[in-house]
Amino acid sequence: MPLAIKTEAECENNFDYWMYILNNMENLKDIPFTDKNPVLVDLENAATRLGMTYDEEVAYQRSLKRMWDYDAGLWSAKQEGLEEGMKEGRKKEKLTMAMNLKSLGVDIETIVQASGLSKEEIEKL
Repeated sequence: MPLAIKTEAECENNFDYWMYILNNMENLKDIPFTDKNPVLVDLENAATRLGMTYDEEVAYQRSLKRMWDYDAGLWSAKQEGLEEGMKEGRKKEKLTMAMNLKSLGVDIETIVQASGLSKEEIEKL
């Protein structure tokens, strides 16, 4: 690309960044402008992977898998925690409702039907 002859300091926009990188790719150790254009981070990652040996690529893929497995485990644990919290919240709501009904003098059988709690749980309140 003979018309794209700007220096790194002269580059002002995304087009300039790309033209500079493409013209100078073989001489660059790192991709410049990654702080100004996040897409260039992906380009840098791809360029780095192209230079890997087979063993380095396998190690890289394994590290990605470990990271994805870890993230999936965290997500799963978060989901389980949310579900457990929701169950506890519903249980507390039922207990509060049952206590209120009991304090109003409503008979236990009606409270069992309204709350879904057992007779023993209501009698403990």
